[in-house]
Amino acid sequence: MARGVLVVGESRAALIEMKDTFVGLLLMSIIPTLLISLGAGTWMALATARRVRRIEFTLAQLTRGDLSARVSEDSGNDDLSRIGFGINRMATAQDASMSALRQVSTDIAHDLKTPIQRMSVLLADLRNRLTVDSPEADIAERAVNEADHAAAVFQSLLTIAQIEGGGAKARFDQVDIARIMVTFAEIYTPTAEDSGHSLKLESLPGTQIFIRGDKTLLGQMIANLIENALRHTPSGSTITMALAHTPTEVVLSVSDDGPGIPEGERTNVLRRLYRLERSRTTPGNGLGLSLVHAIAELHDARLTLQDNRPGLRVEVRFPAKSRLGA
Repeated sequence: MARGVLVVGESRAALIEMKDTFVGLLLMSIIPTLLISLGAGTWMALATARRVRRIEFTLAQLTRGDLSARVSEDSGNDDLSRIGFGINRMATAQDASMSALRQVSTDIAHDLKTPIQRMSVLLADLRNRLTVDSPEADIAERAVNEADHAAAVFQSLLTIAQIEGGGAKARFDQVDIARIMVTFAEIYTPTAEDSGHSLKLESLPGTQIFIRGDKTLLGQMIANLIENALRHTPSGSTITMALAHTPTEVVLSVSDDGPGIPEGERTNVLRRLYRLERSRTTPGNGLGLSLVHAIAELHDARLTLQDNRPGLRVEVRFPAKSRLGA
């Protein structure tokens, strides 16, 4: 039998076809999976970013003193949900503490106002019975002034409490804020000149600018802003009153070129009875800007203290529930 070579072979076509099929199936599954994962990841990242922004916004409001701000709650139990819950719990506790403090100060002011007023009357009667220009009369005069100052502090505390109660909104009417500005500029111009200040009223953008509010409280707010500027700026300073009207708001401002208020203290000076260290030697009780803040909030207005470079610029922005008169 002749020698030969036997070759046995098998076609690999089926294996190649099977491999191609598997590769195709793998690619078909990977690409959608990647797209789905990318889409889900993007959605989760955007959702997380929105939640972080909401937390940041709430913290900014709390920092500005708005203790009613809260992080919107959700049903999740992740880290951000727990952080938001913790912030809300802290804000609630802080709000309750501040409310209790306000109530205590109001109660004290209410209970002590009348006795101090009686004491002031008695001291004035004693002063009038003493010999004029005598040492005793001088002491009695100083005692009367101190009693009057204490009574004024308690009256201011009660006024702030009444304003924060919101009852004054029942007296709201259409008020010409431009007319009030002109009136108080005329009233305080002689006082400013006597103290060596210059009080200016910038031209108003119209004869009448109406907002909805309480005329008496708005006048008190303007008076407090002018007196605050007169009290805390040196002789020779210029105080400027201005009023602007836009489609969305009415902006009232009182600015000066005095020493101003450091940025880190601008929130503190809105607190009751708070005074800057350099102001402790000047007359005042630390309630002027607190009262302005309370009146602004009652009128849904936004109060801001800004750097006037140099000096302080106080702006009160009323919402556009207003109209410009002819």
